[in-house]
Amino acid sequence: MADNFEFDKQITGTISISPEEMALAFSDGDSDQQAAFLNAIAAESASWGGACDTFQISYIREHLTPDALNMIRIMVEYAQEGG
Repeated sequence: MADNFEFDKQITGTISISPEEMALAFSDGDSDQQAAFLNAIAAESASWGGACDTFQISYIREHLTPDALNMIRIMVEYAQEGG
């Protein structure tokens, strides 16, 4: 199992993490950590009715930049090729 992401500060209580901070933590992670994060998203989104719930995906897509859409496209294409 992948290690948790590490931060330079000790945190106690409720915190707010910005999308930019989460992106930085993801980007700083190694492949095991990044895969663990994506697997956790898949597990959490299972309550949507499956990872391909078209309504939620449609809502998300409305807010994605062209760069984000391209990144997702590349990840999916590479995953389909089997690496």
